[in-house]
Amino acid sequence: MTKYNDKDRLTNLVPSDDIATILLGNRYHIPTLEQCEELIEYTTSELDKDKEYKTSMFILTSKINGKKLGFLGSGRYVNNDRHIYDYDNACLWSSTIGKKGDNFASYISFNVSMDRYAICCVSEVNRYVGYPVRAVYN
Repeated sequence: MTKYNDKDRLTNLVPSDDIATILLGNRYHIPTLEQCEELIEYTTSELDKDKEYKTSMFILTSKINGKKLGFLGSGRYVNNDRHIYDYDNACLWSSTIGKKGDNFASYISFNVSMDRYAICCVSEVNRYVGYPVRAVYN
């Protein structure tokens, strides 16, 4: 890799590599790992599960102003050709490079626990796993 390595020590995507910035303009970006952790810290989470449509909506409510933000459970691509439908899980890329190596990136995850609770966490995984991106407006 020519960027995001031990030589340049970049840990977050620069705007020219951030797909949200490229497609939506300079006021948008993929959230950093730090922003994802802040989102979890300052919100409460709940689960809205629709058994008829087999979907899950992970709803975060701000502890500061009570505003809500929803994340729909979605599938992901693995190995460029296999779509996994996992509607009890929503994972979104952050713009922070993983610490495990050049092929890793950080993400925020929302999971169902015991079919009732929404669990939020941050972690990292190989880049080839196809998680979606959700832009943040500055």
